[in-house]
Amino acid sequence: MDKLFNINFYFYNLLLKKSHDELYKNNFSRSEIYQGLEAIKSFSQIKRLSSKEKPFLL
Repeated sequence: MDKLFNINFYFYNLLLKKSHDELYKNNFSRSEIYQGLEAIKSFSQIKRLSSKEKPFLL
């Protein structure tokens, strides 16, 4: 799972280096990139919690 996290993190950081025009041509926006990075961050926090204890989910 850590490999997948690293690949996703690398991918989104690579996209951040692209110009606005490059992103537009490939149908990406900066907000989507930041959303992806936040999702990765949230997922990694949940993963850490679940390895210590089961999180409380409704």
